[in-house]
Amino acid sequence: MYGTIKIIDNKDASACAKSIYNAICVYNELGEYETLLLTENDLIEVRFRASKNPEDCVKLSAVTTMVLRLLRILRIL
Repeated sequence: MYGTIKIIDNKDASACAKSIYNAICVYNELGEYETLLLTENDLIEVRFRASKNPEDCVKLSAVTTMVLRLLRILRIL
């Protein structure tokens, strides 16, 4: 799911683990999809880092943004 953060329950969580995570599917540098599991604190930290370094953030082209919006409207993504 491109551009979607999905909250999932942590199945078989250990005593010190969080009960929920934010699952994010990304296309990595090896050309593979992988799922990243982040806590709420992780999300706060990476969002803060991104806000401090806007020059390093991924910029989508206008065409890509338009196609993604269309796919979301059509409920394909």
